Amino acid sequence: ASQLYASAHNQVEGLDSEMEEGDFSGLLRWMQKNIHHQGKRYQPPELIRVATGETLSADYHLAHLRQRYLASH
Repeated sequence: ASQLYASAHNQVEGLDSEMEEGDFSGLLRWMQKNIHHQGKRYQPPELIRVATGETLSADYHLAHLRQRYLASH
């Protein structure tokens, strides 16, 4: 999920501000185009690569956890 969100964030302009206002339509459109409509075409590892341009990686989730729990507040 972290890798998918990072890719959506890079591709959908203003995604963070939309989501802060409770509007998830930009994320939903990205998910529909890149995940939902492609789900029958690809197996999960290939779907992640097609949607994000990278093979599946734990790096995005680890970065999220570090920022959330280890960053100075």
